[in-house]
Amino acid sequence: MKQILILPLIVLFSISSSYGTDFPIHKYEKWIAKGKYVKAQKKIEELLLIEPEVYSEDYAKLWLYRGNCYSLSYFDDVHDVKTFDDKSYLLINRYIEEALYSFKKSYKFGDAKIRQKVVAQMTQLQRFFKTVANRYQRLGNYNRFYINSRRARTCNLFLVHKSRTSQLDQSLIFMLADAAELAGHPDEALFLRNELIQSGIGDAELFSKTVQLYLDRNDEVRALGTLDIGMKLHPKSKEIFDQKLNLLKQLEMEKEATAFLKINIKKFPSYKSELNFLKGLELEKKYEMDVDSEELFASIEKNYRKAVRTSPENEEYIKALANLYYKKALRIKSAAVDNKTTEKEYVQLLGKARKTISKALKLGQGDKASLTNALQFVNSENASMLE
Repeated sequence: MKQILILPLIVLFSISSSYGTDFPIHKYEKWIAKGKYVKAQKKIEELLLIEPEVYSEDYAKLWLYRGNCYSLSYFDDVHDVKTFDDKSYLLINRYIEEALYSFKKSYKFGDAKIRQKVVAQMTQLQRFFKTVANRYQRLGNYNRFYINSRRARTCNLFLVHKSRTSQLDQSLIFMLADAAELAGHPDEALFLRNELIQSGIGDAELFSKTVQLYLDRNDEVRALGTLDIGMKLHPKSKEIFDQKLNLLKQLEMEKEATAFLKINIKKFPSYKSELNFLKGLELEKKYEMDVDSEELFASIEKNYRKAVRTSPENEEYIKALANLYYKKALRIKSAAVDNKTTEKEYVQLLGKARKTISKALKLGQGDKASLTNALQFVNSENASMLE
């Protein structure tokens, strides 16, 4: 914290002594240097109340000193932020808000020298707020993480748009977006993340977070549109590709997922098994409307078996194939007649289901309960058929 205190003091003592006679500037310098911030601040504010706003050196310096009074008071009180209760924190928040306001006024009315000193203050404050914000994030205090992230970005925006001596710090937008979401301001988080996306930057995590905010609003159209932008900006990103494919599957848009995968299969050839699986899912929707179609059943089985053969460790594919056999076996049983052919087909399907389910269980992934129950049913049915 000592390093933070150095800059305001340097600013105070580096100002020329050739001030006008209207304001006792030297007196305020001495008070501030001795730590009499409140005393100096009150006197300065009395003068500012009676003086008109003028573009003069002394007037700008008064605002600069006022900012120093408040910022130094803030630095004195904020060193042990972890122990502050909300009431205390609100009090020291006022200090820094007044400091920021004062520095902006000083910049407005000051000459090149004054503006240079304000820029130095705002640069220091930007670094300070970013450090404090990160500290609050680690402590899990997301409201204060948000407040200090906003202050850091405010300083950065000031430097970019006023002094033009600093570049826009994109990391502060990422930080503020995360802080806004954690503090319960999803609209602001969404706005900031879209700002990043529209500027043509962003990694897979940025897109996934933005998509999730849209899904929280049940806005699937914009969620998918965001991932479309991601694919255009990063056409070789497997992460963004996965996000869109998984979202289409989550929304049960198998037809769209299949079309999307077909378009991108050359870029991601390892997804051939997924393409077979999606074709099977798409056909299975048609099969539900025409369960007597042996042609549809055979096509679904063919696609699922190709998917399993290509990716034998993928439990999702195996479960889909097992479920296909299992559901048909149940339909046969529910419509069973005394027919040896029907009975034979039923036994064959149960055997295929048992073999496929057992394979899925051996992988040891996911929720085993449904598979175990299905296997118990298949085994009990087989046993009853043998009696």
